[in-house]
Amino acid sequence: TEWLCKAAHNNYGPAQDKLGRIYSGDLVEGARLFRRAGTKLFGPGSDNVYAYMWFYLAAMNNVDGAAKRRDEVARKLSVKDQSDANTMLQNWRGAPCTWNEIYGS
Repeated sequence: TEWLCKAAHNNYGPAQDKLGRIYSGDLVEGARLFRRAGTKLFGPGSDNVYAYMWFYLAAMNNVDGAAKRRDEVARKLSVKDQSDANTMLQNWRGAPCTWNEIYGS
């Protein structure tokens, strides 16, 4: 996630979208079998506040499907989570981004 974060913090939409996918729990793209294996290896890891923020930014950069993914994640957020996500959006270039920053080592 370190390289994705660098690109995302430089407003590169595809990296923002990929981070949204990672933090929404979609760790491995492709067939369902690969997704299951990824979840077993790395855990279910999801943080919808961060996922929403990255999908929101990717949608602003016109990444295909990002707005739909943002809206799907938004339906899962509590009122507090929505507030937290909106606060992070105000300073998104300084937001924690790497796996270790979000989940610890």
